[in-house]
Parts: sequence; structure tokens; C-alpha cells
Amino acid sequence: MIPILDNSERARRTILFFWALLVAYALLVVSCLLILGTGAQFQNVGGDMQAALIAILFTGAYALVLVLHLALAVVYIQWYRRAYHNLQKAGHRTEMSEGWAAGSWFVPLANLVLPYRIMKEIWYKTQVEITQKPVNHTIVTAWWLAFIGGNVISQVFSKIIDDDDIAETAFLTIISSGIHIIAILLAVQVVKQVAEFEEGFKQRLRIETVGQQPEPVKEADQEEQY
Repeated sequence: MIPILDNSERARRTILFFWALLVAYALLVVSCLLILGTGAQFQNVGGDMQAALIAILFTGAYALVLVLHLALAVVYIQWYRRAYHNLQKAGHRTEMSEGWAAGSWFVPLANLVLPYRIMKEIWYKTQVEITQKPVNHTIVTAWWLAFIGGNVISQVFSKIIDDDDIAETAFLTIISSGIHIIAILLAVQVVKQVAEFEEGFKQRLRIETVGQQPEPVKEADQEEQY
């Protein structure tokens, strides 16, 4: 019996949503570049078809970014929580309970540190199951810094942007979007790598359990849908 739960589909879905969010940010950047390149103004576009189309692209891309952020939060936390759950199923003593893998994202101030610490645990302890020389967690740190940096900069820019100055809005949006895109690219690599670690662990367990009598599955061991 393999004690860990399959997490490959959740990893695949998470990566798919990350790519979708990256495309949305790319569209947002393109719309901002068009604003800067054409000098388009959104007030009273009237018969200016070009300005109207750019305004539609900008607002549509911005709305898509918001929707995808919400959707990604759900699928990512599902993957993240199961990865942490699998450490416990494999017998590892974790710093926090499984519930904190989800809850840590929603506690003010703590969410600046705890999700990163949990991700480092997942990164190292999943590797320990398949190698004696774990890969350094540099990429995890880089992802977290880009993620936090992107969110902080977005919040700061939202306070200083002059809604009447569309050029300034476009310029600052390009900067914040660029940082978010970097965070997304790093996040995709982190999820892919952890998924590979988990798959290697599953393969090792399959080999170890060959020839063993299958154990009855207890109700508590049934795959939980969270």
C-alpha cells in the first residue's frame, strides 16, 4: 500500500492556472504598451475607435487577472496542502499541522513567513525520500521574494496612481505586472520540481511494496477531498 495520496493532477491543474495567469498579465502589459505608444486617453473616447479598443483590452485583461488570481488561490492551496499532508503520511514530523498549510495564507503578518517555511519543508522533506543530496531551496526563496515583492508593489502603486493620468497608470502597471510574471515563472518551476520529487517517492514506494500483501484501506485513509 502506498501511504501518500496522489498529487499529480493537482500539480498539473495548478501549473495550468499559473500559465493562464501569465497570459492574462501579458495581455495587460500589451494594453499598457499600446496606451503609452498611442497616447490613448480613456475619458470621452467618443468616436476614437482605437482608444476604445485599447480601453476594452486593458479593462478586460485587468478583470481576467483578478478572476484568475482567485481561481489560482483555490487550486494552488489544494495542491500545497496535499503536498504537506503527504509528508505527514510518509512519517515526517512537520513544523505545523496540515491545516496550517491552508490557514497560513490568511493570517495577517504570519502569511509573510509561514507559507514560505512550509514550502521549504515540502521542498526538502519530499526530496529526502529519494536522495541524500537535496537540491538547494534557492528557487523557493526567489519565488517567495518575487511573490511578496509583487504584491507589496501593487499595493503601493494602487495608493499613488493618479486615475486621471492614464500614462502613469500604464507605466506602473507594466512594472508590477513584470514582477508578477517573474513570480509566476518561478512558481511553475517550484511546483514542477516538487511534483517530480513526489513522483520519485511514489515510484520508490511501489518498488518497496512489490510482493507485499495489500492492506485493507481504513475509512480514515480514504482520499480526503479538500
